[in-house]
Amino acid sequence: ALKESGATFIDCRYGEESYYCYHFLKGCKRVAYTPNKTYFYVQWKSSLMHLSFNESRLDIMKNLALVEKDSQNYSESARNYLSSMRSGYIVGLLFFIKKSDYRNAKVIKELITTLKDDCKRLKKCKKTALYRRLFIPFIPPIAKLLFRKTLKKAK
Repeated sequence: ALKESGATFIDCRYGEESYYCYHFLKGCKRVAYTPNKTYFYVQWKSSLMHLSFNESRLDIMKNLALVEKDSQNYSESARNYLSSMRSGYIVGLLFFIKKSDYRNAKVIKELITTLKDDCKRLKKCKKTALYRRLFIPFIPPIAKLLFRKTLKKAK
C-alpha cells in the first residue's frame, strides 16, 4: 500500500512527514482508529525539536503549502482542517521565534498574514466550537503585538 500510494518524502529537516502522510492517506479507502500504542516517537537531545529556532523549522510551511495546493478540489471541511493545523504550527513557530534572536521581519510578517487568513476561515467555520470562534480573532493581533518592534524596523 505504501508503494502504490505514490507518497514521497520531500527534502526538508522539519515536518517532512506531513506531505508524505497527506499523500498516503489521500489514497486510503478506509481509515481505522485504535487506542493501542503502536508508534513510539524518539526524541534525541540533539534533535531539531530541542534546538532553538532556526530556519529549518519553516520547512513545515513549505510542506503545508504543497498540501494546500494539491487539496484545492477537496471539501470545505478538509480545507478548514488544514487551516486549523497550519495555524497551530504558526503559533508554535512564532513562540519559538520570539524566544530566539531570529528577527527576519519578512518571514514573521508572512507567518502572521497566513495566520490571519487561517483565522478568518476558522472564525466562519460552523464546526469550530463557539468559544474558539470568539477567541480566534484575537490571535493575529496578539502575534503582531509580540513582534511590533521587529515589524516596525522592517518598514
